[in-house]
Amino acid sequence: MLISIMVIGILFRPFATKQVFNPVMDHWKRSLGLGNPNALGNFCFVLLLELPLIAKKFPTPMKIILFLLVTFGLIWSDSRTPIFLYIIYLLGLLLSRKVKRSKASDILLSITPFICLGLSLTTAYFFHFYPDRLLTIFDQKMSNRWLQADKFINNYPFQLFGQHLYMTSHNTLDQGYISLLLGSGILTAIYFLLLISITIYVLLKQRKTYLAIPIIMMTLYGLSESSPWVLLTNPFLSLIAILIDSSQMEGSQ
Repeated sequence: MLISIMVIGILFRPFATKQVFNPVMDHWKRSLGLGNPNALGNFCFVLLLELPLIAKKFPTPMKIILFLLVTFGLIWSDSRTPIFLYIIYLLGLLLSRKVKRSKASDILLSITPFICLGLSLTTAYFFHFYPDRLLTIFDQKMSNRWLQADKFINNYPFQLFGQHLYMTSHNTLDQGYISLLLGSGILTAIYFLLLISITIYVLLKQRKTYLAIPIIMMTLYGLSESSPWVLLTNPFLSLIAILIDSSQMEGSQ
């Protein structure tokens, strides 16, 4: 992927594909040929989370080059959520080495997916029934994600096994948890989020915090993006595979 980004950047007009305008920041967002700037942000975010694991045996100069290339792609995408979450990720790694954890804190971190689900539903509820200026301003800064979520909730019922959601370029559902509930269904959503929660808890119990934190970042990412919860085309599934594989390798050593 990194080589592809470099080739596209060299062969196309200066980092072309300026097809998405960001009204919040009042400028065009570039995707480096990936079709959508958020797609570029998604993949670069995942790669930054994976780099400490997949680049362990790389020589130091290669690690630096990879880090700079992926960081450049993330910043160039102008995707605010992954940039903000990556900063939280770095702070989380720092705090995990200094803060003493307890069983209660491990459980609290493990249920992060369900906390985010409750937060998503609560915010959508208040946006619909108790709209105010502050919430509207917040939603505008989030590119009208909650306005769109409210529209979809009003037009599609929550079902056990999900349904097809009709979307267009001007009618999208970016809010990950609402998208998962409406599109995949209540049963699938609960099963998937429970699987993520168990994975986080097991990693924390094994004191592999550095593996659990990236998954927690994924759950937080779902508050503003649907890509973590599109089960068939989910770049984060590769992250979980890397984490599991790394965990097994360490266990065998």
